[in-house]
Amino acid sequence: MRMDGAGGLRGMHSLPDDLPEMWIGLVPKERFPLTDGYVLVSAPPDFIDKMKIHPEIEIALGEPKPFAGRSVVPALTELAQFVSDLVDQFRRIL
Repeated sequence: MRMDGAGGLRGMHSLPDDLPEMWIGLVPKERFPLTDGYVLVSAPPDFIDKMKIHPEIEIALGEPKPFAGRSVVPALTELAQFVSDLVDQFRRIL
């Protein structure tokens, strides 16, 4: 999740309204799996608007264990490369 860390501070505690954007990223402790109704952020709506929160959600694999929680495309690319290398090794001996 990305958010403007300065967004919630603008205009507060004698801070100027023109603070530059300060983008920060957060990775939730529980990353997999998200279930219906999972709360990504809990804060007053006006604070969320000021922070410009942008959740970034990717489809991830649940099984097998070596791939659990990993994004689908990079995991499948790695698996395809492994299979390709394995087939090349068999070609050499056949």
